[in-house]
Amino acid sequence: MGYEFTKEQDVVVDRAASWMRLSGRLSLGIGLLVGLPLLAGEYLVLPAAAFLIVIGTWTVRASKSFQRVTTTDGNDIQHVLDALDNLRKLYQLQAIIILLAFLAALILGFLGYTAT
Repeated sequence: MGYEFTKEQDVVVDRAASWMRLSGRLSLGIGLLVGLPLLAGEYLVLPAAAFLIVIGTWTVRASKSFQRVTTTDGNDIQHVLDALDNLRKLYQLQAIIILLAFLAALILGFLGYTAT
């Protein structure tokens, strides 16, 4: 049998997993709503919809792994590592998007574009 968190630690993990699950589901739902204009051929919404859906998917997956910490015995460390891997993917994608947006703003600023 592997490491097991205490009941008090399970409560902390469970609360985090619950909020992560809600956040992920909201992101998925909003991503689907944002993507609705795709049905009418409005492809400009695709990046935003895809971003929200991917973020929501990884958040829900991480929440499920954290939830398994509190509902199973003998594999807590592996469940935490699985959750952390999904969170790493989520934050890696966010960092890439932020850097790309920053670079785009610099380039547009350099080219003299202004919001008018």
